[in-house]
Amino acid sequence: MTYQDVVEQFGRETNVDSSPVRDHWQMISLPILGYVPGGQPGMHEEHVLGHMEVLKSWPGDQTENWFVLRVTGDSMEPVLPGEQSYVIVDRSRQPRHRDIVVARAGVFHDVLIKQLIWQYGGPEAILRSFNPDWEDLHVTFDEHIAEDRNIPLAEIIGVVVAWWVRNS
Repeated sequence: MTYQDVVEQFGRETNVDSSPVRDHWQMISLPILGYVPGGQPGMHEEHVLGHMEVLKSWPGDQTENWFVLRVTGDSMEPVLPGEQSYVIVDRSRQPRHRDIVVARAGVFHDVLIKQLIWQYGGPEAILRSFNPDWEDLHVTFDEHIAEDRNIPLAEIIGVVVAWWVRNS
């Protein structure tokens, strides 16, 4: 089986128990927790919608901290087209500059997916969309700075470790 065969199977197959992929690579089942908007902070469903079988291609990673979300909206296009993209999120990974993260931000602490741009190595950052039509969201991870400077408080839920786009 070629890499392309695995990618095609991975992108279309929802139940790979009988697949030859299982004979060659370790598969894991990850919960699909809901949807994450790529646009402005908004509501998101956080309940298990099902499970998805994926290749475990990172030996040693703590996959019990992983979950899957479906991306909605167009702010992360062209990298993550809304309604077609899925991301694997690792709750235990420390976010680094330019990582794609799932975060809570804004007045209502809504969940969204953005690229993290650290500012000056401190507790302030920009949550950036890939789509240039969307404005940056300036946030802080320090409650005191949020209150003093009236900057939205943010919390990183997890770091995106993989993504894929499903073919229609």
